[in-house]
Amino acid sequence: MPEREADPAPIRRAAVVGATGWGVTIAILLANNGVSVTLLTRSEEEAARLRGDARHARLPNVAFPPGLAISADLAALEAADLICFVVPAQTMAANAAAVAAHVPPSTPLLSCSKGIEIESGRRMTEVLADELPGRPLAALSGPNLSREVSAGLPGATVIASADPSLEGIRAAFHSASFRVYTSGDVVGVEFGGALKNIIAIAAGMADAFDFGDNAKAALIARGLAEISRLGVAAGADPLSFQGLAGVAGLLGASCRPLSRNRRRG
Repeated sequence: MPEREADPAPIRRAAVVGATGWGVTIAILLANNGVSVTLLTRSEEEAARLRGDARHARLPNVAFPPGLAISADLAALEAADLICFVVPAQTMAANAAAVAAHVPPSTPLLSCSKGIEIESGRRMTEVLADELPGRPLAALSGPNLSREVSAGLPGATVIASADPSLEGIRAAFHSASFRVYTSGDVVGVEFGGALKNIIAIAAGMADAFDFGDNAKAALIARGLAEISRLGVAAGADPLSFQGLAGVAGLLGASCRPLSRNRRRG
């Protein structure tokens, strides 16, 4: 489904589960928009270290904004208007289960993780739905390299949800330098974000073997075709793969030196 712009709605307090480089970037985006944000760490020692450094090791040139609190206290989840999960895909279930007792039954959950659980084949919103049933769900994906986004360079992303009321989450992230769209195609957005990593690894291999730009362009194009076919078979709208979570994310992951998956290849 094509992205669509949505009317803003206020998110005043948010919590981010996962102090990864991308988790910190998500927290910075929210804090820079005036949202009171708590970044939740695995331990108080980690929280104290981040507070002392006032920046993340993977983002050394980006200082934490004033509205960003850092804590290991899960009680911060209980007052949040939005909870963002930014943890590795293979630990999403364990992380969600660990915080479940502190997540109110009506608080929206936003998955900012790109991946598919290997053991079950579940997408990240499916994992959250199983571990934290009944909560409204959304997924964020796009060509979003954390170093560029956290530095305020121009970019865009898409937030997908089957619940139209969650379109208001857009306002919490949208800014002059970071344009946010919404979509109703959760399957397409999550498949695009997860499967592009496979093609990005292959693109890195093509670069390592010095196969040239022609081969890399062909690999990206045919990879996108395969992603689209698989996504459609799973119920996605084919147009989603022409958007931010599809071709845009694929190009960013396959071509930029900052892309972790390209470097892995």
